[in-house]
Amino acid sequence: MKKNIFVVFGLACYLSSPLVMAAGSGEVNFKGVIIDAPCGIAPTSSDQTIDFGQLSLTHLNSGGHSNSIPLKIELVNCSLNIGGSNTVLIKFTGDTVGITKNLLATTGDTNTAIVISSTDGDINFGSASTAQELGVGKNTIAFQAWVTQASESNVVNAGTFTAVTNFTLEYL
Repeated sequence: MKKNIFVVFGLACYLSSPLVMAAGSGEVNFKGVIIDAPCGIAPTSSDQTIDFGQLSLTHLNSGGHSNSIPLKIELVNCSLNIGGSNTVLIKFTGDTVGITKNLLATTGDTNTAIVISSTDGDINFGSASTAQELGVGKNTIAFQAWVTQASESNVVNAGTFTAVTNFTLEYL
């Protein structure tokens, strides 16, 4: 009799336990920043990585540069001032090479630099761009970036490089 009670008790525990087992789990983190500005910055624009891939040493040393890659800053949910000036200036900052301030220095021993250009010409790091007119809602400000020799007197070397530029917006 005691054996039957234990078997019935065990069977009851088995049948009352959940039959579905968890197959995995995860975590969702939320973050954001509230800024005092007429536009927000899209998450894909506030932290970008541009990969130039594998570049030809011979091409760069013969005065060439990499293919241009789009660099876009997307402004979202723009609420503009009625009757006011609705423009933005963008300033890129970073360590530069040479006296012209339009060549962003790269790390490593490749003797390369990054150029950022708008429709108005090359960007001078540390100086504001030409004012960009804004519309209500979403605005995309387009630039191009490419890799070039840091200077004609330095030969480009094989190796890896990185560079960082930060941008700030000034609304007028």
